[in-house]
Amino acid sequence: KGFIQIFQVICLAFTGYLAIGGKIQAGDITLYQSYFATVVNQVSSIVTLLPTIAKGIESVNSIGEVLLSEDILMILCEDSDECVRSELAQALSFYHNELSEKILMYLLDDKDEIVRINACDSLYWSNSKKTLERLIVIMQNDKYLVRGYALLSVADIIINNNYSDFIHKVKYILKHEKSKFVLMNYDSFLYRLGDKASLYKIAENLNAEKYNVRCHAANLLYNCIRREDYLTVIGLLDKRLNVEKVRAVKSTLQGIINDLKSEL
Repeated sequence: KGFIQIFQVICLAFTGYLAIGGKIQAGDITLYQSYFATVVNQVSSIVTLLPTIAKGIESVNSIGEVLLSEDILMILCEDSDECVRSELAQALSFYHNELSEKILMYLLDDKDEIVRINACDSLYWSNSKKTLERLIVIMQNDKYLVRGYALLSVADIIINNNYSDFIHKVKYILKHEKSKFVLMNYDSFLYRLGDKASLYKIAENLNAEKYNVRCHAANLLYNCIRREDYLTVIGLLDKRLNVEKVRAVKSTLQGIINDLKSEL
């Protein structure tokens, strides 16, 4: 507080000097001093709140630690409401640790399809071959949406951890796949492995009859694209945007085009 008062006296002396030199009018001294007092009061208010803010952050962290305890998570993943289990599976994608992986592996066997989809999607960060093998099994036996999201995480785990010995197995499994959703995800995997032709196979789905397929194709292109192909993809998306009629798809296309252009 004493430092602020000294600084205020210095500012008063400085404005007085400016007034004597004719740089400002004498009445402006009062104006500048009132501005200074306002700023000081605001800073003092913020400084006063800092201990409260720090205590609040500590409380939030403590709550987070409690919620991430194994007992609490097991209760949540066995909740009778599938929405709770689904939200849990989504939330655990942000916590890359053994406990999260254990719970997500448990949720892979959930009776609800959406829960299984979110569990598959949330395991993208894993580096465990056991988890990878489990997701590969799901790619063969579950509903097409679950298979598709399992494949996306399989691709991430293989590429991020250089598990190249699993690539042939994935290709063999998908040899007879019929689902367009799964096959688009497979093309994104092949493109990430270096097969540029797969990029155009994904882009062909921008003209699919179903609007949700067109949206998924656009999002896949955005998520898997390499920088050297930005202009190519922007051109493909822009071409579709010129003829697209569905508002949701147009919004998706325009948003992706804007994002890619901003990164050039």
